Amino acid sequence: MMAQTTWRIALPADELNRISEGVIGAAIAVHRELGPGLLESAYEACLAFELVDRGFPVLDQVELPVQYRGRMIDAGSRSICWSAKPSSSN
Repeated sequence: MMAQTTWRIALPADELNRISEGVIGAAIAVHRELGPGLLESAYEACLAFELVDRGFPVLDQVELPVQYRGRMIDAGSRSICWSAKPSSSN
């Protein structure tokens, strides 16, 4: 069985709002540019590009185990992850 990792980010509300607005804005920009109907991989690649362009450091295809009935299961789940703080260049 894999060890469970818990991630907690304690940030002020205004910082969380700024990050949320940046991430949601990036997702909306990608959808407006591409429209509906493409494969998830196309949206994922463009979202990673958009997040980096907005100053968010991105890690692509990070392995995310699934917790099922109290156990961590390696289900091959992958996701884009980014750090909580965009770089100060933007």
